Amino acid sequence: MPLSVLCKLIVIVCMTKVVASRFYCPRASGFFADPIDCSKFYRCMAGRPLHYPCPTGTLWDQNIVTCNHAVDVECFSGHSCPDPDGLFPISSDCGRFLNCRKGIPRVSKCPEGLHFNADVLICDYPMEANCKSFK
Repeated sequence: MPLSVLCKLIVIVCMTKVVASRFYCPRASGFFADPIDCSKFYRCMAGRPLHYPCPTGTLWDQNIVTCNHAVDVECFSGHSCPDPDGLFPISSDCGRFLNCRKGIPRVSKCPEGLHFNADVLICDYPMEANCKSFK
């Protein structure tokens, strides 16, 4: 095990707490995204979920199974997909959109200054995207 991974695990173990939750381990052991909060994750040991926070400024990245810089992570969220596959606007935030694959929503972010254009399914200039939101 690389030293950097070992150091992360030591820090995480020191910060953990067992929580009573409705999270069920998909496998007896492993690391899994918190389906509600991208800044947390679960470690399952013998089928028992342990809830961990990511360090400040990081989010759980299931692709590399560790906390990663927030700008590099597509965040799982409490959103649901209107269809199993596709890109969908988030009505409360013009700069973000849902990227759904097999019914799993990931919140994606447009580059700074751009809005998601639901008509052509790309990040676009605000005047072209014609998005109206609360943000």
